Amino acid sequence: MGSTFKKTFLVGLVGCLAWFWYVVLFPANETVDAAGAWAVAFTVIGLAGWLFEKAQTSGQTSKAAEGASTDTGEVAASIKALANLDLGKIKRKHWVAAAVLVLAGASGWSYMRSAKEADENLAYATGLARTKCASWMNIEFNGRNTQRPAKATGSWQKNGHIVVEVVWPENSYSKSLNSRLCVYDPSTGQMSSPGAFGRGRWERF
Repeated sequence: MGSTFKKTFLVGLVGCLAWFWYVVLFPANETVDAAGAWAVAFTVIGLAGWLFEKAQTSGQTSKAAEGASTDTGEVAASIKALANLDLGKIKRKHWVAAAVLVLAGASGWSYMRSAKEADENLAYATGLARTKCASWMNIEFNGRNTQRPAKATGSWQKNGHIVVEVVWPENSYSKSLNSRLCVYDPSTGQMSSPGAFGRGRWERF
């Protein structure tokens, strides 16, 4: 059984490493999160079972040595006390190792989950900002043109806001484009467009 728990621990550990490597390089989803949770569970169960079996084996070995001893009662008592002390130390180490592993796994999962949610929220806010800014600019500066409407060509974050660059044609026949920045506040949904002197503050670089 000890060997089985050890294999379970190793399989879970490899799974945890593979899961962590995947979520760092690729976007996670519910299936990947579930796989990570199972890997952590396998690791914790395997480690706890494996170490418990080792503790039992150590205890049985100590009892066998005590039973086979032919020394005086004082010596036997000393051996028993030493065996109990060692077993206690082993148990404490096992629980500490299991607790550290559980905390590390939970912390890693929580961090990756929070990072994923933050990325998703930012992507949603950026998409919303691009759509609203293009529509607003088309109304304010492009005469509500539906044939050649204003379009968002770039976006970035700066000073706690989402900045969107919007372009539209100078007129119905020109290939030249006008360009303005739209500064979107994700907390309030307010939009503003800095003029020539204020634009530098919101440029990407």
